[in-house]
Amino acid sequence: MIFEEKLIGNWREENIQISITEGALEKTYTLTWTEDDEEHHAAANLVQLKDMMFLGIFLDESILEKKDSSGSHLLPDSFFRVHQIEPKLLLQPMEYNEVAEMMKEDAEPLKRADTETEDIVEFERANDSSGNSDVPVNLTY
Repeated sequence: MIFEEKLIGNWREENIQISITEGALEKTYTLTWTEDDEEHHAAANLVQLKDMMFLGIFLDESILEKKDSSGSHLLPDSFFRVHQIEPKLLLQPMEYNEVAEMMKEDAEPLKRADTETEDIVEFERANDSSGNSDVPVNLTY
């Protein structure tokens, strides 16, 4: 999660006005918007994945407050891709499957950089003081 100070403010489109303020917890936001003369409230957080930013919206504001420490609701109710913040806030509503597909693009497999499993097995076999160097070693991470 990241926090972008530039998101805080009042934003307006033809039939919707959004007020974004700093949320109750670190790196969270509180959203208030009026749509068709009805006021709505939500909590949000901002996530950066690769070179893209996403605003996760939680309609139950208590989700991102300390009183919900159980982690009972980890996925936001909706996602918005933040294409730009200045000079105008440009948000694109997204479905979960769209976000998942975007993340699959240019996926690169990673391997552990510190040690190779084979190196650990060889080290343990070479340094086995019990004389059981032919016993397979079961390693878990």
